[in-house]
Amino acid sequence: MSKNKLISLIKAYKYYFKLCNYSSIQFPIDRLVMFDRVNLMQHCYYMVLEMEKFIDKDIEKAHRWLGFIQGCFWSIGKSSIEELRQLNMSYE
Repeated sequence: MSKNKLISLIKAYKYYFKLCNYSSIQFPIDRLVMFDRVNLMQHCYYMVLEMEKFIDKDIEKAHRWLGFIQGCFWSIGKSSIEELRQLNMSYE
């Protein structure tokens, strides 16, 4: 995936989270947490915002984070694998 495509997906996810009125929360990384679907989406929003900060420094990390976010969307039924595949396709 190109950097431009990744940037456009970050913008699209930011728009989605703002439209749904989610706040941004960071889960702790040193212990397990109990969460519901809303908390999961709030954490994904946090990740999207953080991705913007390091996309130029570590694009591979940004790709991993995008995969995590999209896996969360699939796991709670917000997107199908085919929808995510189409979303990730580059038409450049």
